[in-house]
Amino acid sequence: MPASISNYRNGVWSPKSELAWLPKSWVPFAELMRLHKPVGIMNIFFPYLFGLLFAACVSTTVMELGTTLLLATYLFAAAFILHSAGGTWDDIIDRDLDCLVERTRLQPMARGAVTLRAAYVFTVAQFFAWLALLW
Repeated sequence: MPASISNYRNGVWSPKSELAWLPKSWVPFAELMRLHKPVGIMNIFFPYLFGLLFAACVSTTVMELGTTLLLATYLFAAAFILHSAGGTWDDIIDRDLDCLVERTRLQPMARGAVTLRAAYVFTVAQFFAWLALLW
């Protein structure tokens, strides 16, 4: 049985074990952000990291290790926010279809844990956080 279905018992949703440390009201938003699926963050971050390391290697000036680590941290945070906003946007777009598919029927918007308005506000907040970070 898929993990998302096993967390829905007797009509009551229980959070994934990775998200159990969060307050219950935050869990649907953490699911929108795909915090329980961090591989997407790495898919965005690694090209950033490889580009940064390549630039550090071919640069005519020496890039300090501290500067490189600071830039890598900024890029990781940007990848995290971008992945989270993408997950939220995906749930907004697919909200009507997610209810009809067995695998996705327990997504936060499909099960009614997050309203459409709250999801839009959350997505806009993530977008502005991403812009502020990259500014």
